[in-house]
Amino acid sequence: MKNKICISVDEETRFMIDYIKKTNNPKTIAIVSNTDAFGQTYLNSFSKNWDGEKYVFSHDLTERDFSTTIEKIKARNIKTIYISMNAAPTLIFLNQLKKQNYNGNIYMNWLGESNVLLAENVSEGIIYSYPYKPSNNPKDMVKYNKLKGNSLSLHPLTMNSYDAVYLYAELLKECNEDDISCLTSKIQTVHFKGLGGDISFNSNGIANRQLYLKQIKNGEGVYL
Repeated sequence: MKNKICISVDEETRFMIDYIKKTNNPKTIAIVSNTDAFGQTYLNSFSKNWDGEKYVFSHDLTERDFSTTIEKIKARNIKTIYISMNAAPTLIFLNQLKKQNYNGNIYMNWLGESNVLLAENVSEGIIYSYPYKPSNNPKDMVKYNKLKGNSLSLHPLTMNSYDAVYLYAELLKECNEDDISCLTSKIQTVHFKGLGGDISFNSNGIANRQLYLKQIKNGEGVYL
């Protein structure tokens, strides 16, 4: 049974591209990524869906000097950057952008919710796509806050895992765990209120989820 409770990367990058074009419609964009699977997956998807001019800058996970990339971005007067890097190198990159007085628009994926970035003022103003909007049900908020603990936010993958476990438990009320046919059939009829919002599935077993935009303001991710 191949089902996905998370939104596809293509859907997420198309959503972000639509927003970027509607708000400032840049002719050129810089995509700054890591060379690992995570970075390249978002880079490839964004590049495929972006139909304007783009400059790609890929960096190894261990790289800590982004000065050459920043100089090239500034030399080309690129005012829009999309980041698909892990949290630690992103933080270093943002610090170096600030030191070089870059004042363009910066976007990224849900990793913008990382506690590493929320804790630093260099991430202020970044806009990022986010695949969840936690329930405002008091009982759900108790669960959310318990999972979050002392962190500034609850990692999206934690919410995703939490919902997946409870969803599977719901399915087992009607199906045996080894009855793939039953599980596959029943999941298409599911309308599940998870910790990360309402969940249903299409005929391909992919979750129908709404995407959101958030912006870092005063060290917090705020829904737009």
